[in-house]
Amino acid sequence: MNELIYNLLNFFLIFTEDISLVFLCETFFIKKFQGRSFFFSVLFLVLFNCIGLAFSDWNSFLKVFVLVCIDTAWVYKVFSAPLVKSAVVSILFLSFITAADNLFFLGAAFVSGVHLQTLLHDPYGYYLFCYFAKMLDLFVVMGFRVFVRRHFQFDNTTWQNWLKIFIFPAMSLSIAIFLWRIYCTVPFVAKELLLCTVGLLAMNLFAVAFLSHLNQQEQLRQDNIILQHNIKAQNEVIAAWSDAYRSQRKMTHDFQNQLSVICGLAEHEAPDSKLLSYVQSLLQTSTKSPLIVKTGRQVADVLFSQKYSLAREKDIEFSMQLDDLTYFSLDDTYLVVLLSNLIDNAIEACDKIPEGQPRTITVKMQVTEDGSFLYIENTTAVPVKILDNQVVISPYRSKEHGYGLRTVMNILNQSGAVFAFSYRESDRMFCFSAQIP
Repeated sequence: MNELIYNLLNFFLIFTEDISLVFLCETFFIKKFQGRSFFFSVLFLVLFNCIGLAFSDWNSFLKVFVLVCIDTAWVYKVFSAPLVKSAVVSILFLSFITAADNLFFLGAAFVSGVHLQTLLHDPYGYYLFCYFAKMLDLFVVMGFRVFVRRHFQFDNTTWQNWLKIFIFPAMSLSIAIFLWRIYCTVPFVAKELLLCTVGLLAMNLFAVAFLSHLNQQEQLRQDNIILQHNIKAQNEVIAAWSDAYRSQRKMTHDFQNQLSVICGLAEHEAPDSKLLSYVQSLLQTSTKSPLIVKTGRQVADVLFSQKYSLAREKDIEFSMQLDDLTYFSLDDTYLVVLLSNLIDNAIEACDKIPEGQPRTITVKMQVTEDGSFLYIENTTAVPVKILDNQVVISPYRSKEHGYGLRTVMNILNQSGAVFAFSYRESDRMFCFSAQIP
C-alpha cells in the first residue's frame, strides 16, 4: 500500500469517526454555525485529529489526551457548550468509540477463534475491518441520538452535574485501553475481555442515564426555588393586604368616634345647620344628648355626654370625676381617640355582664403641675389576663377591642406617657391608669 492511499484511508476513517462525534454533540447541544461554516469546521477537526495522531500514535494515553484536547476545543467553539461540558462529551465519545471498537475486534477474534493479528495481516483487510467498525459506531450513535432526544432532557444540567459523570467515561476509556493491551499480550483471553468491554459500554450508557437523572433533580430544585419564591411573594401580598386591612379597620374605628364628636359639637353649636344633617347622614344615627359635664374642653364634654347616655341605655352605672381639662396634655384629636377607645371597651365589657350583677364604669381625670392623669375602671363578665403590661385578647372577643387597645398604647407611647393595666379578681374590676407628661 503506497503512502497516498494510506493517508487517504486514514483521513476518511477519522472523518467517519468525527461525524459520529457531530451526531453525539447534537444530542446535547445547539450548534453555533450552520451550512458551509459548520462543514469546514468539521474538516478542520479531521485535519487536526490527523496531525495529532501522527505525533502521538506511539503512546496510547498520549494519543487519547491529544484527541480529547482537540475534540474539546472544537466542541467548545462550534457548539453552545461550556468548557467542562465540552470536555465530558469528548471523553464520553472517545470512551464509547474505543470500547465499541474493542468490542467489534474482540468479538471477531472470539467468533473466529483466530488471533486478530492473523486476521489483519493484510492492510486492506485491516482497513476493511476498521471502516466496518466505524460505520457501526456511526449507526449506533445515530440511534443513540434519536433515543436520547425522545426520552431524556439536558436543558437544566449544570457544569457541576457534568463534572459528576466525568468519572464514568474517563474510567471506561482508561480500562478499554488496558484491555486492548492485555489482548495484544495474551490473545487467548478474548472471551473474558469481550465481557469486560460490554460492561464498559454499559457504564457509558449509565453515565448518560445518570446525567438525565441529575437533570431531573436540577429541574425539581429549580421548580422548588420558583415555588418558594412564589409562596414568599404570595405571603408578602397577603401580609400587605392584612396590614392594609388592619390599618383601614383602625382608621374606620377611630373615624366613627371622631365623627360622633363632630356631630355632637354641631348639635350644640349649630342645631339647624346643613353640616349637622350631613354628619348625621354619615353616622346614620342621632348623637344628640345634653351636655352633662363641663371640663373646659368642648370635645371632651361632648364625648363624655354621648358615652354617658350610651352607658345609661345599657343599664351601666357611669361615674366621672373630672378636673378642668383645658390644659390636659393631649390635643383634641388624640384625646378623643384615647377616651373613645377606652370607654367603648369598658361599655362593651359591662354589656356582657348578666343582668342583676354590678355594671359600673368610673373615669377620673386630673391635671397637675407634674402632668395629666387618667384612670378608668370597669367591671367585667370574665377575668382579664394581663401579661407584660398588655391585655391578652381572647380570639373570641371583638376585633375592634383589640384595635382600640393598640391605638391607646400607640398614642400614649408617642406622648411619652407611663401607663399600666391591672385586674382585681375580688370584684372583677379591670383598671387602667396613665400619667402623661
